[in-house]
Amino acid sequence: MTIQFSLFVDLWGVLICGLLLVCFGRLSHSHPGVSYLFSHLYVVTSRLCGLQMGALPLGTTWSRSFDPVTEEELVRAALIADIALIVVTAGFLRAAAIFRKKPHPHSDAFARDARPLHLPYVWGVVLFTVPIGLLGLVKLARLPGAEAGESAALGEWGASTWTVMTQAWLGLGLLALIYWYGFRPALVLPMVGYLLIMSFQGYHRFRV
Repeated sequence: MTIQFSLFVDLWGVLICGLLLVCFGRLSHSHPGVSYLFSHLYVVTSRLCGLQMGALPLGTTWSRSFDPVTEEELVRAALIADIALIVVTAGFLRAAAIFRKKPHPHSDAFARDARPLHLPYVWGVVLFTVPIGLLGLVKLARLPGAEAGESAALGEWGASTWTVMTQAWLGLGLLALIYWYGFRPALVLPMVGYLLIMSFQGYHRFRV
């Protein structure tokens, strides 16, 4: 398989999955299918288009210590992403079919089956994740004019994505509190500061 053929398969996959979700998936602005389609178009389809038009694969201009990504690897990754898109679309369609069989959202039967969030559970998660996320941000984050974090002091763990991911926990904890309490200044201001710090960290697609 070539990049051209992989792009052809990907475009048809996105078109068919998108049409199925629009027609039968009960899409809305907050439906995860919308963000998943956007992410696939942004990360996979647009990259394949760029490669087809002459863009260089990752690592081509790096030092000799790195080998550039091969066409075979790119095609294989795109195929796996297309399979994931098909599987996720099937899951969304299945969920929509099950939802249509349930009672109307405003009926008493639906209210009895609902399982609302419980504030103690939300705070339990927040109290666990936010301190770890804050520690990860202080120890590992890069800031203009400051040292590049303390990842070297962690040894082999310093090169692991597990430690990098802890920086996201602070934002996710704040997001959970905003979801429950709304956009209060005491929560929005720390979130704005957090996003400003994260804007300097690189790997922007992952950050978004």
